[in-house]
Amino acid sequence: MLGERGETLVVIIVIGLAVILIFVFPVMSMLDRADDITQLSVEQAVTEFVDSVLTTGKIDPDKYDVLVIQLGSTGNAYEIEMMARIQDENPGKKVTQVQANKVGENEYYDLHTSQLMDMLYTENGDKQDVYLKKGDYFATAVRDKNASSTNPVDNWFYSSTGTEAYSIAAQRGGLIQVDGAN
Repeated sequence: MLGERGETLVVIIVIGLAVILIFVFPVMSMLDRADDITQLSVEQAVTEFVDSVLTTGKIDPDKYDVLVIQLGSTGNAYEIEMMARIQDENPGKKVTQVQANKVGENEYYDLHTSQLMDMLYTENGDKQDVYLKKGDYFATAVRDKNASSTNPVDNWFYSSTGTEAYSIAAQRGGLIQVDGAN
């Protein structure tokens, strides 16, 4: 009924669908699994680094170097952002009569990645620890620089909606548990 041309067109369509089902979907699935494994590796590296800072009270440049090496071993390039919120104990006059034992206010100031890197690695190439104290806050966020997934369908979807897709990203933070200088 279709004729010779119609049957040829149907055969071509069926072959095209078979190629997609046999080759394209398994490859896309494999790429998604590779992203999942990389994501787990990045999360583990960030967790180990931040937990080390939280439990020791110091940012150790050698442990930071280990974080960079672990992230680099995934084959991707990453942006690493660190932030330390330092409690600045400001001794001053008594605030209120009701709280006669409270002196001054505790204020916080933030140190961001570039400032922390300047403290960790001096101009002459020396490394030094950055000490934090109990009650300070530290956080690290990592995301891949290329801002794209290995999955071409994801890339197409995110580019068509105008949003950035970070297929690999991790963040962790918390309060410092001990004084680092001790």
